[in-house]
Amino acid sequence: MKLLYLLLYMQTQMSVNWCDSISYSVIENSNGVFSVTIETTDSLDNYCDTVDVYWGVCNSDFCFSGIGAFASFPIIQLTDTVKVCYNAYIMNPQGAGTTIIPCTNQCDTVVFNGLEWVQFPITNSVGVNEIPLRLNKKIYNLQGIKLFKEPKNKIYIKNRKLHYELRD
Repeated sequence: MKLLYLLLYMQTQMSVNWCDSISYSVIENSNGVFSVTIETTDSLDNYCDTVDVYWGVCNSDFCFSGIGAFASFPIIQLTDTVKVCYNAYIMNPQGAGTTIIPCTNQCDTVVFNGLEWVQFPITNSVGVNEIPLRLNKKIYNLQGIKLFKEPKNKIYIKNRKLHYELRD
């Protein structure tokens, strides 16, 4: 019976999408500076060592980048329509060795409604079809440069996923 409980527990832990435990908030401080902060659930905080976050924030004219759980973008104005994107990487999950879980390309459009920044409503979607993913064997480094073989002890991208393997 204990084995059955153990198997059910392991199945539950393996089926968790930890990326769903990450969200963000838009904050405007007293000086009117547009800022973003990452939010994680307690269960994710207990599961991993760190979450590394890379921000991309764009208005109609410029794009800006930021790194960390909190980033500020002083050039963004209240009248801007802003695209907020983040790539989060869950580092060193407990019991999984040295691994990285990528939560990439999370994007929203936000506008200021007179009181606060809110997600821009996307309504009346028509004809949305899923595009099939074509997997290939191409390998890239984190700068987007194509590689001809998997690098040793470095992070690389293969089939749109981050990989890292310790090899001698």
